[in-house]
Amino acid sequence: MLEKVVTGASDWRSDAERDKSHLRTAVMSIFKTWIPEHPEAAAERDQVYGLFKQAMGRRPRITFVSTLSTGIDDVVAYEYLDQPLSMQEILVQREGTDAFLDPRNALRVVRRKYGMMTLITRMTGALEHRNVIAVSIDADIERAQLAEFSRLVAARIVDSAAEEEQTLRKALSRAGLRGVDILFHSDVVGRRLPVPWEVKQLYALVGRAIRTPSSDSATAARQVLAVHLDRLDLKSLRQLSLYQRELNTELDAPLGLDIGAEAILKAREPLLLAVTRELFDEYQETRRTSLHQRALNSTSAQVQALELAGETADFVADAEGASGFGENDELIRIARALERIRSLRGREFFTRISMVGGELDFESAVRAGQGFEAVERTMAALDPLEALRTARRIVEPLFRARALGAAAVTLAALGRQDDALAGVHESLDAARACTDVDAAQAYAATLEAALAAHDEATTTTAIDESMGRAHALKDFAERAAALMRLVSTLFEGGALPVSARAALGRAALGPDIHFWGRKEVEPPLVEALVSLLPTDENDTQIFLQKVVAHTNPTVRAGVVRTMPLSDAPGMRNMLLAHLKDREPQVRCEVIERIGASGERALVLYLVNYAKHLQESGAQSPPTPPTRDEKRTLALNLVRLDGERQLPLVNAMLGTLHTEGPGLTDRQKPLKDDVDLQLAGLEVLIHLNSRTARRLLFNAAERARKRGGPVADLFLRSWAALKSAPYGDPSLPRSPHDPTWTEADLFDLDAWLETARPVAPEPADAAPEAAAPEAGPTSAARPERPAPASREAPRKPGLLERLKRRFLGDPDDAPEESRARGPEPESTTEAAPEPIPASTPLQVAPTVVPPVGPTVPARPLAALVFEAEVEGATPGQMQLDLALYDKSDATQPVWTESQSTFLEEGGKLRLELGRERPLPAPLPAEVWLGLSVNALPETTPRIKVSRARSVVQG
Repeated sequence: MLEKVVTGASDWRSDAERDKSHLRTAVMSIFKTWIPEHPEAAAERDQVYGLFKQAMGRRPRITFVSTLSTGIDDVVAYEYLDQPLSMQEILVQREGTDAFLDPRNALRVVRRKYGMMTLITRMTGALEHRNVIAVSIDADIERAQLAEFSRLVAARIVDSAAEEEQTLRKALSRAGLRGVDILFHSDVVGRRLPVPWEVKQLYALVGRAIRTPSSDSATAARQVLAVHLDRLDLKSLRQLSLYQRELNTELDAPLGLDIGAEAILKAREPLLLAVTRELFDEYQETRRTSLHQRALNSTSAQVQALELAGETADFVADAEGASGFGENDELIRIARALERIRSLRGREFFTRISMVGGELDFESAVRAGQGFEAVERTMAALDPLEALRTARRIVEPLFRARALGAAAVTLAALGRQDDALAGVHESLDAARACTDVDAAQAYAATLEAALAAHDEATTTTAIDESMGRAHALKDFAERAAALMRLVSTLFEGGALPVSARAALGRAALGPDIHFWGRKEVEPPLVEALVSLLPTDENDTQIFLQKVVAHTNPTVRAGVVRTMPLSDAPGMRNMLLAHLKDREPQVRCEVIERIGASGERALVLYLVNYAKHLQESGAQSPPTPPTRDEKRTLALNLVRLDGERQLPLVNAMLGTLHTEGPGLTDRQKPLKDDVDLQLAGLEVLIHLNSRTARRLLFNAAERARKRGGPVADLFLRSWAALKSAPYGDPSLPRSPHDPTWTEADLFDLDAWLETARPVAPEPADAAPEAAAPEAGPTSAARPERPAPASREAPRKPGLLERLKRRFLGDPDDAPEESRARGPEPESTTEAAPEPIPASTPLQVAPTVVPPVGPTVPARPLAALVFEAEVEGATPGQMQLDLALYDKSDATQPVWTESQSTFLEEGGKLRLELGRERPLPAPLPAEVWLGLSVNALPETTPRIKVSRARSVVQG
């Protein structure tokens, strides 16, 4: 047997693609013969008729509409396919882009495209010069008639547009052509209304039939309506219902003839049901928004009156009440359309689109605020078999699918498997009959029912069909929403059968793979879909390779977080490659994923990543690592390989590292980095081992000597852990752990506050200074001598002595002041300034010299002021002092009451912290409030900073 020979491109094209190709060739020939004085018209006249007949096939007619009057230089073909076809797309964009790959063909393609654009421009210009907006040609037109029409429209244009229109009208009347119909701009009804061309053409033809002298204009108009009514789709019939009043006014039909009412009465019932449901949804949403807006500016009585008005049965009155008597024209327009449909088709028509039949009709359900979810609630309240029979009587496909699915779920829960499977199959049939907009909701109900009934075959079929319908949506936002609805249903359905997961893996990518790189694809959709895909399927790897390269870093992080990590090399390479991602967020997810995997073989990648963290070479991160990234790296190194990675953690401490065998000989210390040092500190805190404590102790000792921004944290951490027993590691849970909660977040500052670390003891401190606070057992605890210093005290040099003399040295301060923390800093740096005369106290511009190294007999005051009270008599004075962290704060951070004696001349000396210690550490800036003899606080408050004291205001 001879095999079939594949000859060319026509073997793979669909019927629609083949028809578009034929139409493209025919339109090029037709336009050349219609354009006045076109140079190629003579060559095309002999073949234009054959090309036109080949392109039409079995189609009855085609209509070319010029859009030049709307500002778009294009010609649109109607009545050829289900959707309008742009001639600009057919003629220009259908030139194969592969031709540009060959340099010899590139110039030819460019010239070809320019010629086709010129063809469209000249065609629209020729039509516009005669005020022609549309030309309709019947498929059964004769050759002579088509040639005569081409001769008439290709005549030279010499007069104005109005004169050329009259000339063409007379020529067409004399020729008596059959099979060609022309509409001029003056014939079109509703040019400025937002209605599709099908509605404008219908009213234009009806208007022309009315103006034609005949015995009965109404009969002629109804005949035209009967011929063209079937061409109205969902959008056309919806817009006709909304704007029928304006269309009828512009049509100026005889009394008693209402074309809009005639169209509603004669429209197909399923189509009008869908239109009514869509209008009712929009009406309810718009009404709710309008009521909410008015409620913001109305009293409760007015809002209650509006709610009562919403319970009436008059749509128009309800809309006027909700919109504020004409403020929302769109709401009133929708209400009038619904009222017209209900008055023409009857109240029973609304019951036909009910969700569950019976007394619960569509109108009542929406007005009661139940919405579409009332399907499931009502079904659950009915007898299961009765609910199934009631659902079968619903006409509208979406509500039928949802009602059948709800009934099937109830029947499956009661063990009626046969009835449940029947409901699932019927729900699938109803979902297939839905429009593209409603298909996602219907298939979601079917999938939910199929999963509840454990029907694997129907589940697999529904997944294939629903994903295909969702991927067929042209609008990317609608496509993403439809996919999200389906994936959410599968995600909430529990464990999927193997066949269902395989079907989802095959259909997830879809025919348009570039869709998964668009901005409409959001992280929830990708994460839910990845979690449902099979692990080791090739389709899954292809899908992951596409979504893991998304431009949104949040999407990439979600893919890394949810992608399966199997033994397949492709999966591992895909994960490890994102250690070089430009976004730290994605790199953190990769590190967490490696740490949570539990595979020690992957720790080498983290070690290599840590070694090159501070470099700028090819193996270093493409962007500077963040603090969270460094912390995540340190935790997952230890989480994955335990204490074997302590040498690397020790290297992260920089100059605070510990010298010794097995540590620095395995990994040299890294450069000082505060974030890395804090990450290493947190790891050492969590390990609770002897080695980790030794590293922490040595780091704290080095921090005590060297100082630095992290010295205080290391010292406080060691003070909190030096008496704690050893134990198992207490690393915080990874965010990839299913049991992770927000309580697992570790905050070092909060941990130090909870642990209440004791201030570190200086090596030469007196036993009394380092003694713990008095408690029930502190008296019985014997005192131990202070530990000897590890290093001999070093004699300060000349430079150090000069610095101590002029700048001060905290080591020269007494032990009690050093135990207080940074408060002595304010004593030497706070420079009081005078207070305005409006206040009873005025701070003199004198500064108390720093306290000497000797220990005072009483507690040292942290802040000292000298003030002068103007016009006051000497005597006893009661002062209430308060410190605030903000100038306008109401709650003080420290308060104290002092009774002082006012000397001669009104001089006064204030010592803050004499009775009650100041808070430690004291903020860098505080505001001092004064109250004299229980009088109101003086204003303004005195601002005290580490640099100087200033008075604001």
